[in-house]
Amino acid sequence: MAPSSFVTPTLTGLQRTGRRGSVWERFTREGALESASVSRSEAAELNNRAKWLEQRLADSEEQLREAVEEIVEMRKRERMLDEAISEAEEASRTERAKLQIAARDAQIKSEILEKEKNMLIDKLQGEKYGATELVQESNKLGEENEKLCEENKKLCEENEKLCAENSKFTERENSLEASLKAKENELLKEKSLNVELEKKCNMLEGQLSASFREYKFDVQNLKAKEKELKSIKAKLQSYEEAIELKEADIDAREKFCDTVLQENQGLRKDKELLQKKIQAAEATTKAAAAPPAKKKPKAKDPVAADSTAPETTEKEGDDSPAYTREAIMRMTVSDLKKALSSAGLEVPSKGRKAELQELALGSLLSKGEEEPGTADAGADEPESAPKESESSSLTEAKISGMKVAELRKELAALGLDASGIKSVLQKRLKSAISQDKGKAKAASGKGKRKSPPSPQASPSKKSRRTTRRGKGYILDRLN
Repeated sequence: MAPSSFVTPTLTGLQRTGRRGSVWERFTREGALESASVSRSEAAELNNRAKWLEQRLADSEEQLREAVEEIVEMRKRERMLDEAISEAEEASRTERAKLQIAARDAQIKSEILEKEKNMLIDKLQGEKYGATELVQESNKLGEENEKLCEENKKLCEENEKLCAENSKFTERENSLEASLKAKENELLKEKSLNVELEKKCNMLEGQLSASFREYKFDVQNLKAKEKELKSIKAKLQSYEEAIELKEADIDAREKFCDTVLQENQGLRKDKELLQKKIQAAEATTKAAAAPPAKKKPKAKDPVAADSTAPETTEKEGDDSPAYTREAIMRMTVSDLKKALSSAGLEVPSKGRKAELQELALGSLLSKGEEEPGTADAGADEPESAPKESESSSLTEAKISGMKVAELRKELAALGLDASGIKSVLQKRLKSAISQDKGKAKAASGKGKRKSPPSPQASPSKKSRRTTRRGKGYILDRLN
């Protein structure tokens, strides 16, 4: 057969169309080898090897194109992530501003409440018979406190929404990290395949160095592609570092959300304390105003007065132990109305259970449990003694050296909130111990005096101190 009939493409025939023909024709045309030195079967084997190498190179080029497309898609996804994170940052900033505004409004309202409370206390000290007007004003204050509680609930719901959005962003980032790792594994596999191809190409270069000079250019192209892959891998590492930084920012935001929640809990506790102190002030005012209203029967005969006196004392002795605080809180509306009517008080026709309980606590407990006397003072002293010993045993050095579990146990024993970071728990426990010490000093000073102070002044001063401390602490945390 003529040499022109045996036609096969060379190694670079697909890239350069001008060079066509078999290896045998190229050898004879260029004069590189004589016809006697190389047979046509050897030339066919060389041609088959060249075809196989061309196929492998085409496959590697397709794999590289796929890798480039995947990298482009990854860049698009990263841009989408950056946009979503920027939107989340803007949303968190706006919500933080809203929270600060709400906290300032709450502070202003609490200051207004303090001023109104001081006015009420001054009125109580000056006028003993203006109880009805004080009750109306206290109801208004209670409504304002309820509004503040509703606003705090709204703020808590907004914080929960923020936490849910942060969790969604973390899930998206985790999925993207998993996809990045899978693609890195694929790139490593492709790199291993490229290394094997390089070895085989080097072996073929040693065999066909004299005849195939263009094969070296193909190897150089493969090395350039390897460099491109290395640069792509470096970019992927930089992207991973950026994602880690974003994760750190998200963790910081989650911590900030936790601190905001803890501050909201502190505000709630301060408001509950204010409500309790207002109720105590109302009870004391009602107890002070109740005795002159009850003096209806006026005995003219001394004999009749003497005969009725033991009956009234017996009745009072029988009724006072029955109406305890727990019993009044467990009573129904009908029982409360009966008890108030039997005590000679006016029962409102459209009164709620809370109002009836307040009236019962102010009138019925004043006969039995809440009479300020020597017996109550003597009974309270042994209860305050162990509290003073417990609070004195816990110093600031011990509190700073305690663990989180120990701090939570101490706070639970004192009946306080045990949620939060270690620093927050330490501050809470220290403030509780300082308050206990102040109360113990005040109780010891009262016991030493001959004439006990009026029951109206002490709760007002304590309420002022506690509210001012709570406000300063909240403002420092917000700033």
